[in-house]
Amino acid sequence: MSLAIGAARPSQILCALLFLGACRPAPSSVPQPASPPPTRVEVRSDHWEDLTIYLERDGVRSRLGTLGGNTSRVLKIPNDLLGHGGWVRLIAVETGRRDHARSEVFSIQTGGSATWRTGPGDTPTPVVVKPPV
Repeated sequence: MSLAIGAARPSQILCALLFLGACRPAPSSVPQPASPPPTRVEVRSDHWEDLTIYLERDGVRSRLGTLGGNTSRVLKIPNDLLGHGGWVRLIAVETGRRDHARSEVFSIQTGGSATWRTGPGDTPTPVVVKPPV
């Protein structure tokens, strides 16, 4: 008799575990945190050179993308590059050459947008920043 009771207990435990596993909410019904909207910067260049655009934060440059001469392009800024705020700068480098232009130092919120027109030489040019919508 004790053998039958001992054999029944593991099956009862297994049934209980299967039942509890079936009671979990479906993954689609669990609310997911909303991902922040992308942060974007529109870069405009009136120069004939192709440029590589970098975001500089705390002296470290991160490549955002390239821009053809006499064009404009919207580039995404990865949110992890912005951290929890702080000051950044945009740098434009001629392909295969030296720094071409740099922006003034500015702050942008995750999900915000900005517009920058590259300027000549060493004079930092302003960035127009818009808060997230």
